[in-house]
Amino acid sequence: MSEIELKQRLAGIHIVPGQWRPIFPYEQIAWVTPPWLSSDYPWPGKDYLWLDFPEAVFVDGKTHFLSHENPACAPPYTHLPKVPWKIIEGGLAFERRLPNGLRFGGNVTRGDGALVRLEFFLRNESGAPLRRISVQTCCFLRGAAEFDAHTNENKLVRAGGQGWLPIGKAARRPDGSGRWRLGFRGKGPAVADLPVVLARSAHARRFVAMSWGEQTASLMTNPRHPCIHADPAIPDLGPGETAAVRGVLAFIEGEPDEIDEDRLREWLG
Repeated sequence: MSEIELKQRLAGIHIVPGQWRPIFPYEQIAWVTPPWLSSDYPWPGKDYLWLDFPEAVFVDGKTHFLSHENPACAPPYTHLPKVPWKIIEGGLAFERRLPNGLRFGGNVTRGDGALVRLEFFLRNESGAPLRRISVQTCCFLRGAAEFDAHTNENKLVRAGGQGWLPIGKAARRPDGSGRWRLGFRGKGPAVADLPVVLARSAHARRFVAMSWGEQTASLMTNPRHPCIHADPAIPDLGPGETAAVRGVLAFIEGEPDEIDEDRLREWLG
């Protein structure tokens, strides 16, 4: 295949069923390519971001679903069946029901331009109220060489009138200086004034952004396990109630200052 033929074949965003840790069949991993070709290859190719969708669901402080095993967050179920992605127009969809009656699922689909649209729902079929629901959606960066630096310095949030700051520096701002919290399950300070987290490419002027808009609960990263999280806010649910949220992955060629409230509303449609 010639270089020109490869460029034509790889043009644009691709969303395909993926895997990360094959020993955990209940992982729901979507592989998502940036719209551009990566210059990290000796000839034009593409890397993939790994979207763990979702990584975890917590209710009232207890783990109800985890896509992998972690002694610190032991889930009640460790032998769940694999739920294959369904191929739909523009991307992928899935739905899973846990033995305790929680049903959840969602879509990962191409949007216009350099956007990937995210939809997630959670339905309470347990017969009891669900309180303090927390959902994690992880965009793991190790599969994309230009984003995989093991550092917080290339993970940015817009903080309290200071512009876009590395997330570690933003976390030192006074709690309450912004609307959106940082950290695992929103336990960090409320310092972000825009519900968006960015990862900056090792190549200048390229970013990937993640957000659930006004329905974002928290923003976070992990330098040893390079990822970005914009985790969705799910309200308390009575028996039979459903909550649904819409979010976005956006690929940006430019400067982060071009991202503002109007751009976010445009992304979320």
